[in-house]
Amino acid sequence: IPLSAGVTGLYQGTGATLHIAAVGNVIGLSTTTLTLALYAVPASLLPIADTLAGQQTFTNWLLLGTSSVVAVGAVTASWSFDARLQLDAVGNLEGQFADEINSTVDVYKATTARLLTGEADLNFVLVATQGTAQGTSVTLQEFRIDLE
Repeated sequence: IPLSAGVTGLYQGTGATLHIAAVGNVIGLSTTTLTLALYAVPASLLPIADTLAGQQTFTNWLLLGTSSVVAVGAVTASWSFDARLQLDAVGNLEGQFADEINSTVDVYKATTARLLTGEADLNFVLVATQGTAQGTSVTLQEFRIDLE
């Protein structure tokens, strides 16, 4: 049963953990940097309109956590992002995350606690921001959310 408007009580306040994981790679023709950021997107902002020809302002998105800025050379490098979040009975979403970019590891960091209006606000986006180097691409190979 999906977490959507009108379907509540499946997760909030149960103590269960949401496990959000993503993996991918960076192919660079020149040296650049990469940063990963996890956002929760309130249901009131859905669907996400792509009105800026591929750019997004992230206005009113709820930043949960950001990786360190990591230098990536002119090679193929892998990255991963792993978060575990809980939503308490009041609607506070908090947890921790870890990431690895090109063998640089951020060991578990606390996420920024956010107050949600309910389970319908459990919509997640992982944003990869790269430096200004041209000819570099960031590929998402897997993005999953599991209830533990």
